[in-house]
Amino acid sequence: MEQQIIRQQLDTLQKEWHTTDWDDFERRTSIMKQRIFLMQKLINWDPRHVEPKAVAKDTRSDLDDLRRKLVPR
Repeated sequence: MEQQIIRQQLDTLQKEWHTTDWDDFERRTSIMKQRIFLMQKLINWDPRHVEPKAVAKDTRSDLDDLRRKLVPR
């Protein structure tokens, strides 16, 4: 039921987007932000539970190894 309400709100915002003047950037920005929020709500997106990207390993040691290999003996 809640998804249906969200979809109706999205449709309303879509229609409002098309009827808004192209020069009204503030209103268009507001509509876009509302649509993004509703889409996130529709897919149950929670930024607190987003998996962090893999931690990049320390490349300094890798660079030191490469430098040692490049130094003439």
